[in-house]
Amino acid sequence: VSLLVQDPLDPNACQVSCQQIVYVDPQPPCNITGDLHACVGNTKTYSTTVNDVVDIPDEDAGRPAVMGTVYQLSWSVTSTPGGICSIVGATDQSSVNVNFTGAGACTVSLTVTDPNDPIDCTTTCTRIVNVDPQPPCDIAGDLHACVGNTKTYSTTAGAQYTRTWSVTSTPGGICNIVGGNTGASVEVNYTGAGACTVSLTVTDPNDPIDCTTTCTRIVNV
Repeated sequence: VSLLVQDPLDPNACQVSCQQIVYVDPQPPCNITGDLHACVGNTKTYSTTVNDVVDIPDEDAGRPAVMGTVYQLSWSVTSTPGGICSIVGATDQSSVNVNFTGAGACTVSLTVTDPNDPIDCTTTCTRIVNVDPQPPCDIAGDLHACVGNTKTYSTTAGAQYTRTWSVTSTPGGICNIVGGNTGASVEVNYTGAGACTVSLTVTDPNDPIDCTTTCTRIVNV
């Protein structure tokens, strides 16, 4: 940027000019990685690679040799409905932990600022996370059986979920599943006296790691 100052009484002879070199940087980079889906109760980690490689000025372009830029990071969350997600721990590191406490949509935001010009050089990026409730889980069926009985147990959890049945007992081996162990119902045969626990695990196939629920029913035999 150049400025020419002239004396109007003798503009040709009485003038001076000065210059100011303005270094123009690109806006800071911004990226977020992490799951786009969560279930209520999950805590997820979101991260950025912004400061993995710092910005080193190009001396060949005439720019002074200074230390590369380490950008300032600031994480935040908003949601619809409000209050269903919150940050756990620090908000100024290369990663952030977000806890999901309700169903809806949570927006994870990262603001990256160049400390050399924090007013003009700032970038924000976002990642929208869909939050579902944990799968429902219930078991209907008799709480009492006698040795030799075969009982049916069922659930109202829908076919959109993976439904897996299992049994354990005290003493061991006094009950077992007859036939398949998946679906809306299961048959349990009782071969000895004691207590048999009928368990059902319901899993959302869209997120089988994070979205799973187990419920039980204890049967006295």
